[in-house]
Amino acid sequence: MNSAHFFIFGILVVALGLGLRARRGKDMSLEQWSVGGRGFGTLIVFLLMAGEIFTTFVFLGGSGFAYGKGAAAFYLLGYGSLCFILSYWLLPPVWRYAKEKGLLSQPDFFEHESQTLGDVVAVVGVVALIPYLVLQLKGLGIIINVASYSSISSTQGIWVGAIIVALYVFVSGIHGSAWTAVVKDILVMFVAVFLGLYLPYHYYGGIGPMFEALNQAKPGFLALAPTGQSTTWYASTVLLSTLGFYMWPHTFTATFGGGDTIVSLLLMAYAFVTQLFPVLLMSLRKNNPVTRSAAIVRIVVGEATVAWVSLTKSTVGALFPFLPSPLQDLNVGIVALALNVITLVFVTLVTRKPESAGAQQVREA
Repeated sequence: MNSAHFFIFGILVVALGLGLRARRGKDMSLEQWSVGGRGFGTLIVFLLMAGEIFTTFVFLGGSGFAYGKGAAAFYLLGYGSLCFILSYWLLPPVWRYAKEKGLLSQPDFFEHESQTLGDVVAVVGVVALIPYLVLQLKGLGIIINVASYSSISSTQGIWVGAIIVALYVFVSGIHGSAWTAVVKDILVMFVAVFLGLYLPYHYYGGIGPMFEALNQAKPGFLALAPTGQSTTWYASTVLLSTLGFYMWPHTFTATFGGGDTIVSLLLMAYAFVTQLFPVLLMSLRKNNPVTRSAAIVRIVVGEATVAWVSLTKSTVGALFPFLPSPLQDLNVGIVALALNVITLVFVTLVTRKPESAGAQQVREA
């Protein structure tokens, strides 16, 4: 065993030990396992939600996308900031409702007294998590392979990492995830900040000189493209990713208690979970006008649209060639979201029962 193996093995042992130890002194009921007994402090909740940004995508997908596409990668900074602003107004009522009703999962929140809607949301969450998990596990395998100087294959790294995570989550539930997140997020942030400062100053004498050298080596690389990944694409992608950030099953439930292909997988997944946002928004109203049928149908329409445009690699420009050039660069997930909202309104109008005269008089009084 060389030094690399010793270091990797040590990290895995620490992660497993933290995850298993997290359940000590706790009566592991379903509520304790899934939402930590609703007793997590501010720091732990923040790490469970905000810390999910700092994954293997930071070192592989994000950096690889920036290396290949340039300024388009700034969308990561845009949605990474805006989602926290959105959470200031969005998450408190979600938390209050979940605590009042004793909810344990995302489908519980969306049920609206309809088990079918809860089932649909559960399926959407599972399907959306597939590309997300592929991204994370692939990144884990690459990191272990590189750190071991190729003596451990990516496949072996993925299996070992997945087994360890599954083991401590099975035993400790969200407590295991919370404590490993504390260590992981601190380490990832330290490495990211260190490299983000060390590399520019070591090789270029500063951050400004680094960007100047980059612009000289590849003029226009730091500006958004006039077409394709343009300002329209940037704005719509930031919007889509911001709205979908807290729609992930793991980040939503936490409220209760390298290359272009990888980025495409993540953007497709964001487009998928964002289709849940309109129903969430309407559910926060005191008098929710949306019917159960409308909520289910609009999710199906939105997800089907995302699946179709992703499989066919369609773009807004290809679907609507008559649109002005800036609009043709919209993130195609916006089309699915628009159809989602249109379906929601139409089906609600069709299926909503007319208000009786007596009820109308009482409401007007």
